[in-house]
Amino acid sequence: MAKQYRNIDLDKHIDYERFYSKYLHNMKRSNDKITAQCPFHDDQHNSFWFRISNGLWKCEACGISGNALTFLERIEGIDRKEAYKALLKEAGLLNDKPKKENRLSYTLEDYSKEKKLPLEFLTQVCNMRQEYKYYISIYYADEQNNFVSIRKRFHPKRKKRFAWVTGAKIIPYGLWRLNEFNDDYLILVEGESDTQTLWYHGYQALGIAGASNLRKEDFGYFSKFSKIYLWQEPDRGGETFVARFKNLAAEVEFDKPCYIIKSDTYKDVSEMHIALDRNHEKFKAELDNILTNAEEIKIDTKEQNPFGVSYKYNTPQGYYITPEGIFKDGKDGEAIEITKTPLIIAKRLKDIESLQEKVEIVFLINNQRHTLVVDKNQLASTKEIVFLSNYGVLVNSNNAKMLIQYLYDFEAENLKTIPLQYVSNKLGWYNNKFLPFEEGIIVLFNGSIFDGLNTAGSFQEWKKGIQSFRYNETFRFMLAASFTAPLLRLLQQRIFLIHIWGDSRSGKTATLKAALSVWGNPDDLIVTFNATKVGLEKIAAFYNDLPIGIDERQVAGNQEYIDTLVYMLSLGKGKLRGSKGGGLQPLSTWHTVILSTGEEPLTSFTSNEGVYTRTIEINLKPFDDEQQARACYEIIQNNYGWAGRE
Repeated sequence: MAKQYRNIDLDKHIDYERFYSKYLHNMKRSNDKITAQCPFHDDQHNSFWFRISNGLWKCEACGISGNALTFLERIEGIDRKEAYKALLKEAGLLNDKPKKENRLSYTLEDYSKEKKLPLEFLTQVCNMRQEYKYYISIYYADEQNNFVSIRKRFHPKRKKRFAWVTGAKIIPYGLWRLNEFNDDYLILVEGESDTQTLWYHGYQALGIAGASNLRKEDFGYFSKFSKIYLWQEPDRGGETFVARFKNLAAEVEFDKPCYIIKSDTYKDVSEMHIALDRNHEKFKAELDNILTNAEEIKIDTKEQNPFGVSYKYNTPQGYYITPEGIFKDGKDGEAIEITKTPLIIAKRLKDIESLQEKVEIVFLINNQRHTLVVDKNQLASTKEIVFLSNYGVLVNSNNAKMLIQYLYDFEAENLKTIPLQYVSNKLGWYNNKFLPFEEGIIVLFNGSIFDGLNTAGSFQEWKKGIQSFRYNETFRFMLAASFTAPLLRLLQQRIFLIHIWGDSRSGKTATLKAALSVWGNPDDLIVTFNATKVGLEKIAAFYNDLPIGIDERQVAGNQEYIDTLVYMLSLGKGKLRGSKGGGLQPLSTWHTVILSTGEEPLTSFTSNEGVYTRTIEINLKPFDDEQQARACYEIIQNNYGWAGRE
């Protein structure tokens, strides 16, 4: 193909505006150049552009560039040969329609001889007809014998063996005979010929036209029978059939005894019938022996939810979720492995401010449950989703596209049942709600649920213990300041800092932790000056309307850095930064009280006026002795988080 089209100028044949429009959003034209949102990252602005004349493109935010060939390779996750072939199709230069297969006539007489079943039996009992010389028609009827589907069967030598008539409703084959069956048992097989063979020998059976066509609603038909036998063929398709049956049976809580039957000699029922030369007595003896040695299928409805999620999920049509991984139907009933890591979506998480969504995924590694919160766009890009491999999910560039499609289909199938949880990335006021003390809204910090504002012990024990230290004005002042934090925004007062400094072992840290114990676990809430400016900015933005406790001023370094830090914290907003996807990152803001401690003052004679006027510094001991500080530690380590909620 490469030699044939080597000298062709594709630019003369491809409408690049139409080509790129399949992948791009918010396209805006300016002469020969069109800008759009970049498809390779979360682009809020038109950082991507391409030339209409030659298809050359570049993303000014990502810095990546190329031509139409490299664009297809990247966005479709395909190799260069496939991409070039796709461009030839786009140019209208490649006609790769398969050659017309030599049509082979196929009649009911041919089928009758092939399967060794009487022609009259096929037409009168099995709903088969000859309407066209190249295939036979197999009619599917419901319980009232109303025809709802037609499946075409072609010559055995044709590549395409079967085809459904357009608009066919897929149901088990043989439903119209249910009224003739007693309630004792039912044999389930794959395909029509095995079903017909069992009928011919007087057995009760229904056929499923491939594992993917077994549906949950079919178990309503099976529930009539005291027990179900499932014929397993000795190939991957047979394993898939059994796996899908078990999964769906667990989902619908099917409670009838179920058994696997199979033969060590014959692939399926039809092969056994043909090999035994239609001998009814031999066939019956062989099959009865197989039924006697049937293996019971254990269907535990509790195991249907090995992920421990709070809702009852549905496996999307054509997929199988097993302890060995996730599979989907392939051609001829062959199961295709998507990943060896069982994986589902447990929750949808919607940000209350931006309305952007994340999802919580649950996956199993060696039967151990793991959870991870990720941005949805990370699960929609072959380039991004491979990051899951860092957490043990078996995904690479080869299976990434299939895993993306599976997750999309899973969410679509369970869209109404996957729990929707509203989340926030900061604490404090949201409208008239105060987070995280608001039911139905959780707070995330660095992608995980923040649990620093939980409770322990009792409110009474906390009050009793704290009361014994309030005789000290420094302790009482620090404690009161902690309570003021949520009021600053409401009263439109500016941010301020309180800094206790002095010799070590004076109980400064114990006092700071006591102030933070108003809101939650002080060990989780306290931070140190041994952090970058950007790190403290992110922490301040997260705490938002709650006090920020910073310990150990002496580790922070030079005074110039401290002054810069104090000024930034007191302004209540971070630095304006560009986004790697183009445009600007959301501005970090907060409105609170900063409580700090150290062995040195926070300001010096070189500090500017803006730092001085925002800082209250106290050089007093909050406890009389170390023993009182230790007693305070004991109280707040076991009792915290009550007063702020109250």
